[in-house]
Formats: sequence, C-alpha cells, structure tokens
Amino acid sequence: MVCSIGFSKALQQLKDKGMSDSEAIDLLKNADNFEDSVRAGIEGGDIGAEELNGLLTNSDSNVKYTTASILAETKTNTDLLAIKPQLIESGAWNAIAQAEGNEEWTKLPGKFDWNKANDDAYLMQYIKAGDKEALKIVEYAKAEAKKGNTDILVRLVGGMSKASVDDAKKIVNNDIELKTQYAEIFKDYRNIAPDDIVIDATYGTMKWKDHLGNTIEFDVVDGAGRIFDPTLNDGKGGYNNDFISEIKKKEGYDSATWSFNAAGYAKLLASGQLEGKTIDEQTTILTEEGITDLSNNDWWTCVGTLCGAKQQEAESGGSGSGGGLGKSSSSSDKVESTTEQLYVECNVQNATIWDKSNGKHLGTVNTTIVMTKGSYTIQVKADGYKTRETPVTIGSYPVSKTINLTKIGPSISTFIKGIGGIHTLTREKYLYLFCIYKMRVTSNYTWKTFAESVTTIESSAFPSLISKEDVLYVYYLVTGNLTSAQALVDAGNVTLLDAEGGETTVIEIDEIGSSGGI
Repeated sequence: MVCSIGFSKALQQLKDKGMSDSEAIDLLKNADNFEDSVRAGIEGGDIGAEELNGLLTNSDSNVKYTTASILAETKTNTDLLAIKPQLIESGAWNAIAQAEGNEEWTKLPGKFDWNKANDDAYLMQYIKAGDKEALKIVEYAKAEAKKGNTDILVRLVGGMSKASVDDAKKIVNNDIELKTQYAEIFKDYRNIAPDDIVIDATYGTMKWKDHLGNTIEFDVVDGAGRIFDPTLNDGKGGYNNDFISEIKKKEGYDSATWSFNAAGYAKLLASGQLEGKTIDEQTTILTEEGITDLSNNDWWTCVGTLCGAKQQEAESGGSGSGGGLGKSSSSSDKVESTTEQLYVECNVQNATIWDKSNGKHLGTVNTTIVMTKGSYTIQVKADGYKTRETPVTIGSYPVSKTINLTKIGPSISTFIKGIGGIHTLTREKYLYLFCIYKMRVTSNYTWKTFAESVTTIESSAFPSLISKEDVLYVYYLVTGNLTSAQALVDAGNVTLLDAEGGETTVIEIDEIGSSGGI
C-alpha cells in the first residue's frame, strides 16, 4: 500500500480506519519501501508537520533516526532550525547534528529571527555558524559598499567585534571580498574620526586602529620627502612631486634649509576641515593656511644664514590630475629630484618597511616606494614574525629586494607577561615553571601537583613550548645573573618579545630592581 499511494495517503487511510498515528506507523514501517516512501514524502513536501512529528516521536528508534537522517540530507539548515524543539524532544537532534557536522550550527537556538538582527551577539552567532539568512546581511553590506555606501559594512564589522573580536577577525579574514572592502575603508584617514587618530609629533605619521584591533599607519610625508596632497588625482590624493618637505638654498657661502611642520599638517588633514569640500575649495583652504609659504613660521622652520631673506609666495600650479598645491619654494630656490624606487617583495602581505637609522616608517612591502638616493639599512617587520634587515643603496636605478619573514616561535616572554612582569618574579614562580617543564618532558603530572603545593599560576601564562634554555634564563633572572641571561638571548637560544609582540633582545632590566636578583 505504501509503495502504490505514498506514505502520507497510506497513513491517513489507516487513521480513517481508527488507528492512532503510532499504530499506523508501526504497521507501515514493516513495508519494504518504507524508507523510500518517507524520503519521497519529505522531499516532495507531502509529509506535513503532524506526520513528521509522529515519525520523530515514534517509539521505534530505527523509525526516529531514519527520519532524522533523511531530514539532515534533504532539508536546509533553516528548515531544520524551525523544528528544532520537536527534534530535541524526540531525541533525533543529536542524529541530525552528527550528520550535519557543523558544531556551531547545532548550537543555534532556532530559526534566525530578523527582529533580533540588531542584536550584535545574536547576529554574530548565526553568521559564525554560516546561517543562510544571517549571511544575507553580510552580502547586502558588501553590495552596498560597492555602491559607495560603506556605513552598513562598517556597522556590521563593528557590531561583530563588540560581540567577539577573535570571531569577527575569523569571519572577515575568511571572506576575501569583505576583508578587502573593510581594509580599503579603514586605510583612508578621511574615514576615521579625528579623536581616533594619534599623530607622531616628529614625522606626522597618523596611526589608528580598526574594529579588529589592526593598527593602520599613514605618512603625510613619504620616503622621498614628498608631502601628501589631498587635491591630487581627482580628490583621491597623492604625494606631490612639487610639494617637498625639505627645501635647501645656497648662495655663495650662505645657505638655509626649510623644514615642513609635518605633524601640524597631519592634524589639519585629520581634523575633518576639508571634509565635504570640492577640490578647488580644499586648495583654497590649504593655500590660505599658508602651508606653501616658506615665510610662514607656523608651517616652516628655517636653519641657516639665509633664513632672514624675504621669500616670495609659493608658485601656483602643481602636478597631477584634479588639483595640486604649488611648489614650496622662492623664486631663487631650485629643488632637484634625487629619488629612485625601491620594491621589497615579501611573503607577509601586511609587513612594513622601516629605516633602521631613524626609526622612520618608509612604506609597505609588495608596493613601490620612492626614496631619496643614499645608503640605508632597512628593516621589514610584521606582528608575529621575526624582523629582518638588509643594507640597501638607492642610486640611479630602481632597486628590488626579496625578504621573506619567518614566524616567531613560542617565547618565555609569555610566562613573564603572564605573571605580571619581571618585577613579580619570585623563586616560587621559578620553581613552578621548572616543574611544568619537567612535567612536559617526563609526562609525569606529579611535578605539577608539587608545583601547586608551592604557588599557583594560570595555565595561560605558559608558552606552548618550554626549552631548558628558557628555564635557565628565568633562573638567571631570579639569581640576578643578568650577564648569563643576556648571553642566552644573544646566542638565539631564548626568544624575547617586546610590548608590541615583536622579537627583541633587550631584557627589561629596569623592572628587576637596582639590586638585581630576587
């Protein structure tokens, strides 16, 4: 009967004859084509909620789990979440969850509720689990960002970060389009609130953080000394070849050097004063501020015997499409181009390049950097990776370098930071570290039991790997033998991290105390 008319009709005919749901199912389950007819009914939509509930609550575990397996194979996650209470009540949810293989999805309370979409934690839970309804919000945010409306995408990532920064990072990093769009928004200082920008008092470098905790930097003066001009390239901005941060003049035995106030300029750009203005309006504001006038002491500092000479107003014009500030020079000044290109190829995309001699940020890897000709020692840095450096000579031709970084391994600094710093280090804490090391080496947990009889340290304070050199390093700190401790670091046997997570060879001696030792 099941084969000829289908499960739903067969069930209804038996119920019309006075059978209960369970009695009818107990009879039908013996048919050879029972599983096939249930599958066909679920796939075709013939089996409704009442019949489905009867199958899921049947006393026969084979009927219950056969139905659950068919549901897991044929129904969408949204459909299953809609009947999750019945599935849990019947005990079939575990079978579906196992068949689904998505641990995060099985934790969801039920079908996605659009009325709760503004709840950051609620939305995050569903996006993290890959719920199709919740992911529609992500796709909508990306589509709007393509049209220039980035507010929705910023609000989405910001909300996810409030719920969990770590989970938000994973979601953004696993979606290349979302990651790219978000990075594009936050790399432009004009999209950042002025109060969120920190400006270096010497170089004028702007720094800020995005919702994910990433630090972004922007130099108002590039490595070649060119000043950023927001009016270039149709308002997108660029470094102006005619707007130079250092002007030199020589007449006979007299000379002078004018240096630009990069930090003050960065504050002006970050203030939002130019926001919403046309290119011509921006040019007028910047010109009226006097930034191209060498005689304006607010913007230019002069050193030399010619500083008292009267300077003419900066020449109008400039270069680049869509605007351009004038030259920072007098009629007698002549600035010769002394720059060339540097390109550093690196396996870590977000690594940055620095001038070791003065600590100035030069740019990022895998991009072309314009630099003043001369000899440098450049450093390539990235969070979680060992810093590498190499000498570079910028001459008459472009220079290309390949510098690949390696990850920083487990560090004893994790332990020192975990206990609150070197100044909190005691003999008892050293003993605890030694016991944990011995426990890991011998697999004998008696060592840890003994350690906990002396003191207590959170497990998070221990790096994933502890070497005998790490233990010896801490012993030297405890006994005040800083020379031997430093020797282990200098020999590369112990890895130390600085406050920003980069590798360092400097021991925080000042925190130990003037007497040394503990």
